[in-house]
Amino acid sequence: MEDADRLRDLMLALNRRIDVIGQVQTVMSGISHSQLSALREISRAGSISLITLSTILGLDTSTLSRTVNNLVDLRLANRETDPADRRYVTISLTENGEKLSRNVEAVLDFYCLGLIMEIPETERAAVLDGLQTLLNAFEAVGGATAAKPPGQSASRQAVPGHEALVRSVFDS
Repeated sequence: MEDADRLRDLMLALNRRIDVIGQVQTVMSGISHSQLSALREISRAGSISLITLSTILGLDTSTLSRTVNNLVDLRLANRETDPADRRYVTISLTENGEKLSRNVEAVLDFYCLGLIMEIPETERAAVLDGLQTLLNAFEAVGGATAAKPPGQSASRQAVPGHEALVRSVFDS
C-alpha cells in the first residue's frame, strides 16, 4: 500500500500543477478548456472527423458537437458535411484557429523546455520513460475515464476554485 499511497500523492501534486498550466492556457486563449483541447487535436490532425475527434478526446459526439459549434461560431474552425453522407462531418481550423493553436503550443513548448532544463540531463530519459509507463498503466486499468464519477462527462467536470487559482497565478 505504501507505493500506492506515494503514487496517489505524487499524482495529486502533479495534477494540481498541470491544472494551473491548463488554466493559464485557457485564460490566454480566451476559450474554454474543452474548446482548447479540441483546437489542439484538430490542429495536430489538420482535418479530422467528428467521430475520430470524440474518440481522441473521450467525449460523446453530442457534447463535442456543441464544442465544435462554438469554435465555428468563434471563426476558429470550419465544419464541413460530406455531401455523399451527411452524417460524416470533417473539422479543420481556420487561419485564426491555426494562429491561436500555434501561440498556445508555443507557450506550452516554452514551459516544457523549462521543465526539461530543470531535470538533470542524466535523469531525463528515465523521467520520460517513467511518464510513458504511467500512461500505459492508466490505459491498462481503464484510462482516466474509469475514475470519473458516474454520470459525469469529461466536459462537465468542475475544477473547484479554478477562478481563484487563475487569479493567484496572475497576481504572483
